[in-house]
Amino acid sequence: MRSNAIPKEGVGKTLEQYQDISLYQDREEVLLANLELFIDKLPPLVYSPHSNVHWGTKYSQCRGYQSYVAGRVYERSLQHLRFAHPVMEIEFILITKRNRDLDNFTARSDPLIDTFVKLGILEDDNANYLALLPIKFTVDPNREQGTIVRIWESVGS
Repeated sequence: MRSNAIPKEGVGKTLEQYQDISLYQDREEVLLANLELFIDKLPPLVYSPHSNVHWGTKYSQCRGYQSYVAGRVYERSLQHLRFAHPVMEIEFILITKRNRDLDNFTARSDPLIDTFVKLGILEDDNANYLALLPIKFTVDPNREQGTIVRIWESVGS
């Protein structure tokens, strides 16, 4: 393992650069720790099922969001975490009280979950591996809008 291969956290890296960095980590290492990360952006709106945008726009916004999330992971030095039997909870902090469709936010969570897979924190995002809890919403005009991701090892695995 080349521990000096990880550069100081930077802003503006692409997801591919983060993936290249993670190749130097010991992929067999599983740290039994909890992960909690606040991301001060919501997932891209273009991932809503009713979004009628060109695939190129969707792809571009997805890649930008994934790079942003990867940057937050590296800022908190969470890139070394690995989970054998993960449970994931996603909570959206919203500042306005209006009705929101759960299916839209579930679909919008896909690039977020995929980021943790691409960084190697999660092995896969299929239902046989990842237990994804129902999406939570918290409406609080006094908090910063964003997304909280919590991942922990399931008990009794």
